[in-house]
Amino acid sequence: MFQIIEESSNGTEISGVSEYLHNAIGVSSKATYQLLDSHEMLTRLLKIEPQTGRLYVDGRIDREALCSQSSKIPLTYLDPEASCVKQINILATAQTENNQEVSVQTIPIKLVIQDVNDNKPSWNLAGKQLDDLPILEANILEQGSGNKVLVPAAYDPDSGRNGEISYRLENYISSSSSGANERDQGPAPFTISGPISGMLQLTPFQPIDYEKQSVYDLLLIASDAGEPTNVGRAHLRVNVIDVNDECPVFTQQVFTPPGGRGISERTHPGKVILNVTAIDGDASERNSRLTYSMVPSSNRLIGEIFSVHPDGRIILRHWLDYETLEPGLMASSTSALREAPPTEGKQFAFFVKATDSAPPPYEKTGTALVVIPIIDENDERPIITSRFLGSPELVKHGEAGVITENSSVPVRLAYIQARDPDFEGRDSVECTVPDNENLSLRRVTPFTHRSSSDDVNMPPKNNDFLLSLEEPVDRETTKVLQVRIHCVDEANNTADLLINIRVLDVNDETPTFLRPVFYFSVNENTKVPSDGNGANGTLQGYRIGRVIAYDKDEGDNAKIKYGLLPTIEIEEPKLRPSLFPLSDYGQEVAPTQAFDLFRIDSITGELFALRSFDAEKEKLIKLKVIAVDQPSDPTATSHTGTASVYVQVFDMNDWSPVFHQVVDNTKPNQQLYAPSILDEPTTVDSYQFSIKENLPAYTLVGRISAIDPDVSFWGVIGSVNNSNGADGSRALRSVTIQFAQGTAPYVENAFTIHSASGQLRTTGPLDREAYSNYTFNVVAVDRGPVDGISRTSTAGVTVLVEDENDNDPVFVRPAAEVADTRGPEESFFEEEALSPLSQSIESPPTSTTDTDHIPVVAVSLPVGSGSVDVSSNQIPRPLIRIEAQDPDAGANGQIRYAITSGNTDEIFYLDPNTGSLVLKTVLPATKETSNYLLQFEACDQGSPPRCANPARLRIVLGRPAASKSGSPGGSVYPTTQDTNLYLQSNRFPGNSLASVKGSVIGYPEVWDGESYGDFGTEWTSSRFKWEDKHRHLREEYEKSGVSYRRSGVTVSEAVVICVAVIFAVFLCAALVLVYLVRRKSIYFSIGGKQKLKGE
Repeated sequence: MFQIIEESSNGTEISGVSEYLHNAIGVSSKATYQLLDSHEMLTRLLKIEPQTGRLYVDGRIDREALCSQSSKIPLTYLDPEASCVKQINILATAQTENNQEVSVQTIPIKLVIQDVNDNKPSWNLAGKQLDDLPILEANILEQGSGNKVLVPAAYDPDSGRNGEISYRLENYISSSSSGANERDQGPAPFTISGPISGMLQLTPFQPIDYEKQSVYDLLLIASDAGEPTNVGRAHLRVNVIDVNDECPVFTQQVFTPPGGRGISERTHPGKVILNVTAIDGDASERNSRLTYSMVPSSNRLIGEIFSVHPDGRIILRHWLDYETLEPGLMASSTSALREAPPTEGKQFAFFVKATDSAPPPYEKTGTALVVIPIIDENDERPIITSRFLGSPELVKHGEAGVITENSSVPVRLAYIQARDPDFEGRDSVECTVPDNENLSLRRVTPFTHRSSSDDVNMPPKNNDFLLSLEEPVDRETTKVLQVRIHCVDEANNTADLLINIRVLDVNDETPTFLRPVFYFSVNENTKVPSDGNGANGTLQGYRIGRVIAYDKDEGDNAKIKYGLLPTIEIEEPKLRPSLFPLSDYGQEVAPTQAFDLFRIDSITGELFALRSFDAEKEKLIKLKVIAVDQPSDPTATSHTGTASVYVQVFDMNDWSPVFHQVVDNTKPNQQLYAPSILDEPTTVDSYQFSIKENLPAYTLVGRISAIDPDVSFWGVIGSVNNSNGADGSRALRSVTIQFAQGTAPYVENAFTIHSASGQLRTTGPLDREAYSNYTFNVVAVDRGPVDGISRTSTAGVTVLVEDENDNDPVFVRPAAEVADTRGPEESFFEEEALSPLSQSIESPPTSTTDTDHIPVVAVSLPVGSGSVDVSSNQIPRPLIRIEAQDPDAGANGQIRYAITSGNTDEIFYLDPNTGSLVLKTVLPATKETSNYLLQFEACDQGSPPRCANPARLRIVLGRPAASKSGSPGGSVYPTTQDTNLYLQSNRFPGNSLASVKGSVIGYPEVWDGESYGDFGTEWTSSRFKWEDKHRHLREEYEKSGVSYRRSGVTVSEAVVICVAVIFAVFLCAALVLVYLVRRKSIYFSIGGKQKLKGE
């Protein structure tokens, strides 16, 4: 046995324990020690060094609490004579020298707790108190100097002399009473002795007279024999009563339950255990009626479990639990414990008293002992405790279970103890691990030492087990090993203990990225922040994304650092427009490393770009990132995980559309891409198309094509190039073609542009005579793929209208007659029903009814003998220029003239190119006057040719009888007002008209470079008015381009006139309607006033 002094300070070593443990397991073995039975109070107040086995105090050691421990019943009584001996169990885990096996032993140690005087005597009574002192009451008969009164003794749980109590009496001086009264009381006439059977005897040493003093208030002082002495005090009140000379006597000195076996711990509360009886020798009924009660005791446990009915029935008040009952607390006093018969089990012993019916204070009492044995039943579940094995630092001295993953099996995890509270632990218990196949639980035999000769108690059964791991455990799948220990005793009472064993991690897992490939994107031309340099001057770049990896390990083993592998792959766009500017497109992207383009944050995994990118050069960038774990163990091996990162460069609209030449306008799609970067582009800034006039609407003029060099549209157009041509218009959807802002309305009215395909088409037939060419600008507008910003380019377009022979020549002079004839093709202009030419001959020499409207040219020949003097250069003589107009161009507008009839004498010559009519011979001498009706033809040189309506001209040649003096030569008629029939002087440079005399106009002396001499002969003839039939045609084809206007009313003018007339009619009708309405309202107003007057 080892001794420990009560109230020892924390850290006090219990001597001899360490040497005892080393001797028990062997000095050569290396062992670690743990305390078992952690549910015991004493075990929790001690601690042991795992390596040395030294046992120390780690809490307050209270002998009185430890030796009277009960989880259900409070402390009330402890026998001071009993010694306090407690047993603890120590688990020793010894490892052999070759470290192959581990020996597990349980070593019991008994500790004797030595008492110190730390308790003062006290009366544990629940009665009244006065001045914080318990009140003890006693009744004593008068006149009886030898009467003895029993008073409860004080209780001191200390042992030995510390628990020896001496008593003395003093007068009680109350704080509420006056000192004079207390002094008159005098010394108390009592002596105190005992205790006997837990009771003190109060004996008067002189007669007591009730009439003199009925109550004595005394101070009972109890002092123990310890050093220093502890003193307890109580207020003792002694009541003096009259004499009652017979005391009740019990029929038995000791009462037990019927049968003598006692009662079971499973007895229900409320059951009558036994009946006690007593006899009173007084003859009178007044003093012989008895009432029974329990003798007051400082042990309140008896009163809580049993009650004594006044008729003598003893009733169970509380459930019993054999295992929690302490023998020292089952007796009401030391006397009851001594007088009770001995037994191996547990029993209650207490005194009961019988009190007669004499009025106080004359009643008398008798006492008897009641002994109630308790029968133990196997009704308790086993108590399971565990102590974990392993390194003391990891298992926290056996309190926490840990195991390292992937450890070699078998591994001993914990030492399991199962104790059955029934039968003092002698019941056998079986334990298993039902839920874990990879664990085993084997019964072990603990080390037992030789017991002392005076230890006659039977040792408990061996119910210790060793928990072991039979298969390796993976922390990533099982972080905590939950173990359920299931135990069953012989009565099939079961108990379960759930323990958790934490699985320690080792660095056996490789970091894994969330996905094998991370896809990020970056806009091209993104600028690197100028203030993005780190503290050490490194370029920070701009963020494009974050990669995330995880490690199934925990702690430092799960810490990850990110990095980049140097290898990098840059994909260029597969298709390149053949129009892409070579100067801006490098042959190849220079090879580089990932560190030159990107940076990764080693902690967060954020990826940064260190420069801007060009989508037209770098379509996709592929690189690899790594994640490396950081184990804290220097001997552990690091693991590395890898993932791919694809960075797509998003195209921005940084290129304006580029116009290119379309080789074949008939094909809807052209080859816009070339397989090689060395192909020469064919870009244009202007287009020129030609189209024939009079073609129907929606005729294709040509194609205007533009391509967006931005890479976003390369693949779209390339895929269309590989498809059939019918879908080719979709190739240019990225660029729309439209007229430039400010385009002339006549251009927009004449043409339309398909915004996607760029096809330029007519909206109707074109008229070259109206516009021979069109010049305008077109705009190509793209659409930004990401930012939505559009860029534009402008190109010039010229459309030349090719001429068609769609106009008939029209005579200007002389005017053509009205006719319905047409050329080989329909004339563009329709003739009017009536000729606009109004002609009249006032007094022609000859006239007929069908030639009234034919222009007449009178030629006065020189006066002579009838023959012409050739030397005078008067023959050939120009008469007039025949003129016709054709608005067509080229050969279609070139006119050739001819005389078709009337030149009977072949005296006239008409130049086919210029239209000059010349008198090439003289008038025959036989004729004084000749009248010729010439018919002219004007045809263009188109294929087939078109001809004008024939024109006729009457020429009268004559020799007048007399001529005015001074006339230089012949004259013609009409006069100056009709000069528009003649060639203007500025048409023939260097020539001048002849002088005009009177109303006669002279012919020019020089015509087309030939001199004809003077014409002095005057012709007086009737005047007539010559008007041009086709004046509107001459106005139509002036070089100024001003449109002609017909002499009649046009359709638009007729519509305007009709609308004006209709509007006027509606206006008149509205005015009339307003007039009628106002008139009717005036009428009703007047009628209403008259009606009011009549009323």
